[in-house]
Amino acid sequence: LCQIGGAVESVIGSAIEEEDIPQSLREMIKGGEKKPFRITYSDQGFLYIAQGYEVQPTTGYSVEVKELYETETAVCIKTTLIGPKKGEEKEKAEAAKEYGEKVEEEIQDKTDELKDEEKKNVFFLFNYSDTALVTSGKNFWGQYWCDAINAVNVGEEIEAERSNASVNMEQIYSWDPEIIFISNFTKAMPEDLYNNTIGDNDWSSVSAVKNEQVYKMPLGAYRSFTPGADTPMTLMWLAKTVYPDLFEDVDMTEEVENYYKEVY
Repeated sequence: LCQIGGAVESVIGSAIEEEDIPQSLREMIKGGEKKPFRITYSDQGFLYIAQGYEVQPTTGYSVEVKELYETETAVCIKTTLIGPKKGEEKEKAEAAKEYGEKVEEEIQDKTDELKDEEKKNVFFLFNYSDTALVTSGKNFWGQYWCDAINAVNVGEEIEAERSNASVNMEQIYSWDPEIIFISNFTKAMPEDLYNNTIGDNDWSSVSAVKNEQVYKMPLGAYRSFTPGADTPMTLMWLAKTVYPDLFEDVDMTEEVENYYKEVY
């Protein structure tokens, strides 16, 4: 999705993050992703162009903006869908599946014998701004990640669906998570919690902050909070971050290189 602004003589365009998409445009896109689409939308002096290529058979696709220019009567954009070469989809999908199963098995082997009191309490900060503080309840991906690495999602008691699990600092104080993971769907960084730079919230008494155990989730083919092509590496990274002693033999640089060479 591109955001465009500028005078008649020039066009300045850039891809934008999902959280920066105007709500009205989100509603226009919602539900239509399964078929090809192109939507234009104007808001506060900016023109937004959203391009969709329908559902693809596997992961590993991206959209490249080849051209973006202005004529006397229109703004023109040319995009290309980039993905696996013909015939490779099935092979790559199977390789990713097998690699993922191997990672899951290794994690379970190393964490299965953890006692309840040894399991780490984890808080996922999905969205954080001056006006929002959203975690992952039991019906969002944070629960999946915690279950997969035998950790405790402190927000599991929240039944709100997906990104609607708003919380307040009193709840966070009561949970007192040992580790905090910040998703890629927010601009917040660990330093924002360490230095209380967003809103009026004070994180200084939270164990994860006191012990500097706040981590930004890595970016891969897509934002790693959402399961996809990067899931095996996200799982291993989470497991090693939460239980470093159990995974001290894992070299994440080597793991990542091996994985992407095999499945891409």
